[in-house]
Amino acid sequence: SPSQCSFPSVFLSFRLVQKEPVRSRSARHVRAHANFAENVPMALILLGFAEALGAQALVLHGLGSALVVGRLLHAFGVSREPEPIWFRVIGYALTCLVIGLAAIIIFWCLI
Repeated sequence: SPSQCSFPSVFLSFRLVQKEPVRSRSARHVRAHANFAENVPMALILLGFAEALGAQALVLHGLGSALVVGRLLHAFGVSREPEPIWFRVIGYALTCLVIGLAAIIIFWCLI
């Protein structure tokens, strides 16, 4: 959800990952899938609303591309042992950026 994308949330999750690494390979994959399931539907719904409200196609394609790149970076970071933490951070930040910008675009289209 968008509330998960706040700076304190990202900072605290970064601190928790550093202190409590997931040991098993399958647990890392489960965590990557859960993170995808928590964030991508919201991003896609917001992008769909933005499209329905008449947002420019180029902007929507850019946001969609950023979402795909962000999710790939995050998945790469989670699936490796040891975890390259910056791939996870950048991937999650891109996902949050897409959600935030899509919400702003929707608001902008409504006023």
